[in-house]
Amino acid sequence: MKKLFYPALALLMIIAFSCTKTKEDIKVELLNNFMPTTTNSFWTYTDYPQGSVYSQLVTSIDSTFGGKKYRGVANTQAGISWYRKDAGAYYNLLINGNQQIEFLYLKDNVPVGAHWDVSYTNNGNPTKLHYTIAEFDVPKTVYGFIYPHCINVNMKTYIDFGDGDTLMGNSTNLYANGVGLVYVERSYDSKTYLNSYKIN
Repeated sequence: MKKLFYPALALLMIIAFSCTKTKEDIKVELLNNFMPTTTNSFWTYTDYPQGSVYSQLVTSIDSTFGGKKYRGVANTQAGISWYRKDAGAYYNLLINGNQQIEFLYLKDNVPVGAHWDVSYTNNGNPTKLHYTIAEFDVPKTVYGFIYPHCINVNMKTYIDFGDGDTLMGNSTNLYANGVGLVYVERSYDSKTYLNSYKIN
């Protein structure tokens, strides 16, 4: 009886260890962080075909506009931009003189095909941005890096010059979970690539 006991015990221990290891290896990644705003996180981008390089750095500065709290992100080309997230919706605030325009540019809790509009006035002309979720949770390779969980957002820009909406441009905007914006492709042969990043 003892001869059978020890091999059986060893077999049970192996099975138990294997089950424990399997449970530890299976980790579900929450798809809810497509614009990290942790202080000192940064990204470096290159625009093509221009070849210009610029960077973004998350500051520790928070500001409130219209009763909403935003985090400041310093851009070497555009100065300070303001971002916030609310229940799966991502916003960028543009301050132009006395005008404050909030762009809802991404949603991480809607299915493929979901769409929405952002309307504002640009130089006196009614302008509309039409966003559509084209792909959700797909792997993409950008600049030699593989990003396993991405959302692809299509954005069309319309301007009304007095005779109805005119399509002015179209862009594909790719966001990676835990990273942020990784790629932009515009209809007028302009692209932006994420070169490097560090998320704190």
